[in-house]
Amino acid sequence: YRPGSFVVKRASSDQLYVVQPGNALAKISAVDARSLYGTNVVPVVVADPFWPHYVNRGTEVQGKAHEGMLIKKDNKIWYVDSGNTLREVSKTGMTTNRFKSAFVRTIPASYASGFIVGQIIDGLVDSIATRTQ
Repeated sequence: YRPGSFVVKRASSDQLYVVQPGNALAKISAVDARSLYGTNVVPVVVADPFWPHYVNRGTEVQGKAHEGMLIKKDNKIWYVDSGNTLREVSKTGMTTNRFKSAFVRTIPASYASGFIVGQIIDGLVDSIATRTQ
């Protein structure tokens, strides 16, 4: 799954995860999952035989938006990049990088604070647009 798109879980476990860039899975609590992905979040269940495809592990998500998410803040769309950075995404950036508006999350202000503002995404960013991540 594309980073920031879904909460996932293994069929044989109740532990929740989110997908981050590089096909990394990061643990997330049910409270944080509801805050970031909506109060009615339903995790996508990944069958046990397919779980080994996620070999990388990210840092556990706690109390803030995670890398790879698209969030709405100040009536703008932002991409959460590495290094604690938010990058505004223009309309062209949304289309060129194949972002879907369905994955733009409205999150509590406390989950979007403490970030630095990076360069705007207004064109293709290969590391974001690649489907092999």
